[in-house]
Order: sequence, then structure tokens, then C-alpha cells
Amino acid sequence: MTRTRSVAATAAVLTAIAIAGCGGADESDPVASSSKPAPEQPTASAAPDTARPGAGVSALLAASRENAGKVIDGDIEKTLASLKGVPVVVKQWASWCPQCEREFPYFQELADKYSDEVAFVGLNARDDRGAAEDYSAEADLKFPSIFDSDGSQSAAIGAGRSWPTTVIFDAQGNRAVVKPGAFGSIDELDEYIRRFALTS
Repeated sequence: MTRTRSVAATAAVLTAIAIAGCGGADESDPVASSSKPAPEQPTASAAPDTARPGAGVSALLAASRENAGKVIDGDIEKTLASLKGVPVVVKQWASWCPQCEREFPYFQELADKYSDEVAFVGLNARDDRGAAEDYSAEADLKFPSIFDSDGSQSAAIGAGRSWPTTVIFDAQGNRAVVKPGAFGSIDELDEYIRRFALTS
């Protein structure tokens, strides 16, 4: 009798574990369109994830800022490949876009805040080259912008439909989120960076 009760109790425990494992968390993301399930919102009690993978992170970040404040020729996909190992925030913008101008201070401040953890890259799309260079120099941007005359490079990473658009890639080079339109505040952008760039 004792052995029978023991077997029955073990079976009951295993059944309870199996049932508990069938439940799924609600992974809907009300604030962003993401190509992968969104991680949980950061909480005050959670330890910050400041350790980035790879021994050459500092060199990668320095390379990402090498042409800070300039509009350069380049390939965004090759740039992203070269920065694999650190998260990347790509800001698509144009000199004729007032919303782009309005949110630039947020990117400037957070590029400073996360200078040791996140690479920032601008993508100047469907703009006049001279106007873009003048604007970038006047704004003294803390990151370089790749010139994308016809918007094809923006489209290649899931942007190019509205100005501004922000695309965030995680440290493994995966596209984590595409955010069309301007951020309403620096806190909103900061939340996106912590949620999608700094959470693995």
C-alpha cells in the first residue's frame, strides 16, 4: 500500500509540472512592432545588463563613432555586420523632416549615456546630400550617418516608409524592433534602448 501511494503521489507531481509548463505568457507588445518576442519591461529591481559580449567591443564602438557628425558613403548592412557583438540603434532621418530634428537631442544625449554599450548610426534617406551634410555639421551629431539617396538601404533593414524611423539591432545582429515615427520623449527612447538593445 505504501509503495502504491508513493507511485501515485509521484505521478500526481509530474502531471502538475506538465500542466504548469503548458501555460504561455502574454508576449504582445503594445508600443512597437518587433521581429521577435519582446522581453519583459525593465523593472527597478532588475540588475542592469551592462556586460556586453566580445573582447573587441571598445574597438567596435570607437569605429562606429569614427566619422561622428559626418554624412558618409557606406552600406548599412555591411556596417551592421561589422558591428556584430554590440547593439546598434539606427536612426533614419532627413534634413527636411521636422520630427527628425525634434527628436535628435534625445539621440544625442543617449548616445553619450550609452557610449560604452551601444553603437548609434544615422541613415540619411531620400535627402539632398548638401543639405544633409550642412545639417549634420550644425547639429554636431555624435554618430555618423550613411547617405541613402534612394531609400533602398532603409528598406533593406525594414525602414523607409516614414520619417523618422528607428531600427534597433541586438548584440547578435538580429533586428529587435522597428519604430516608425518620432519618439515623444527621451524617456520613451531610453526605454526602447534598454528593452530591445540591452536585453538579450
